[in-house]
Amino acid sequence: LRSASSAEEDTEELKELCGTAMYVSPEIAGGSGRCSYGFPVDWWGLGCVLMEMITGEAPFGDSDNMNKFEIFNNINHKTVSFPMFMTASLKDVLKGLLDKDPKKRLSYRGVQNSAWLQDVVWDDLQSKRITPPWIPAASSAPNVENFVKWKFSLPTSSVGPDVEQYCSNLTFPKINTA
Repeated sequence: LRSASSAEEDTEELKELCGTAMYVSPEIAGGSGRCSYGFPVDWWGLGCVLMEMITGEAPFGDSDNMNKFEIFNNINHKTVSFPMFMTASLKDVLKGLLDKDPKKRLSYRGVQNSAWLQDVVWDDLQSKRITPPWIPAASSAPNVENFVKWKFSLPTSSVGPDVEQYCSNLTFPKINTA
């Protein structure tokens, strides 16, 4: 994370039309190529990834089931619907990150001041003084020992006690498998 002041002061604008369809902002999905954009596209992408991490689904469709033009149309015209299990403070953050108007979209300061993240000690986070709840074991050779194979539920075996303890308190939304 950059400091709030540097994140707000950066005004470099880009015009390239690139990005993964499911996460591009309306500024890019509009496709004109004449509009420039800046850091608000990154905050939009964070909103899309956060929504997908929490619900299991990208907010405007996914490239496995839709072509990019359908996704772009959804990005430009669809309103995101939020599951009932989401708290009001989480919905507020997501609405702010997924605001179609880049001038109104949440940025660093808005995310930092959100009620959903009120318990984060930002100085500790930026100074890397927060210990993650689970630190995966790492060996010197590349491997997949910390990847867990699971489809729609938590694994029941083949994981260490650290993973089991960490995962035991997680709740997942129901995933439509039809």
